[in-house]
Amino acid sequence: MVALIRYAYPTVSNEVRDVPDWVLSERYDVKARTVEQTTQQRRAMIGALLASRFNFRFHYQTVEQPVYRLVRARADGPLNPNLKESSTDCSALRAARERGEQPASPPQPGAQLCSMGYGGGSLFARGIPMADLAAVISADAGRVVLDATNLEGDFEFLLEWDPLPLAERQTNRTSLFVALEEQLGLRLQADRAAVQIIRVDSIQRPSAD
Repeated sequence: MVALIRYAYPTVSNEVRDVPDWVLSERYDVKARTVEQTTQQRRAMIGALLASRFNFRFHYQTVEQPVYRLVRARADGPLNPNLKESSTDCSALRAARERGEQPASPPQPGAQLCSMGYGGGSLFARGIPMADLAAVISADAGRVVLDATNLEGDFEFLLEWDPLPLAERQTNRTSLFVALEEQLGLRLQADRAAVQIIRVDSIQRPSAD
């Protein structure tokens, strides 16, 4: 249920507050038909469903909280060789996908340009902005991560770390913090910042179909 709220109304914090317990525990199947293809239109459709079926009302709030800023380990040095600038115009490709257009097949079978694969302490990127990297690693970092690298454009890289606490690790991988610096020449810098969250004003279980 919370996943639908986060999808319809994304924030950098991904945080939804003031929800009753059933929202966190109960699961629902959502069946819908639409000819709309863009992300914005799909978000609007889910937002309308939440309002009509769950009486969902909310407001945004800005709160100050601990964050990490993703920065370059050496701001005056060259890019880490594992962090490669993409030769693909990913902005144009993402815009085409947003319009529902199918891009040409990538040169390597099974690979999708300007995208990433993430899970289990591994992030494989084929052309993403640093802001996307910051957003993806926030959960493993334990705080919102904000991009402060000042690196423009899109990048290709492989980042691998062990997501488990040190006492529970069963691999020779390092922590996310160490992996960022050793593999990509980046680091997480502790700070505080104002971030946007969602506060739920009302939400009800839906009526039966």
